[in-house]
Amino acid sequence: IILNDLFSLSEACLLADVVQLAIDADIPFDPAALAADVSSAISWVHLSGALHDTVAADPTQYLEPSPRLGEMLEQARLSGKKLFLMTNSSFAFADAGMRFLL
Repeated sequence: IILNDLFSLSEACLLADVVQLAIDADIPFDPAALAADVSSAISWVHLSGALHDTVAADPTQYLEPSPRLGEMLEQARLSGKKLFLMTNSSFAFADAGMRFLL
């Protein structure tokens, strides 16, 4: 398992939680198989769109607005800055998030 960026944080947390659950419940497990299952589950959630649909349906549950974000972006625009959002998410998801945040 490779955990080398912030996108891996959810996978690392889930793996740690599942391992701890198995230890606490005295459930035998194969560490390699468990890591593969967690990795598969994380991939499915990401690729299926289930996570995006859930977050977009109730952003207040998952996103925390920054009170000065709109002001900061407007100030950058007024100063002649050209801004763009780079993401590997769909436009619909990014748009829903930005509309909520702003």
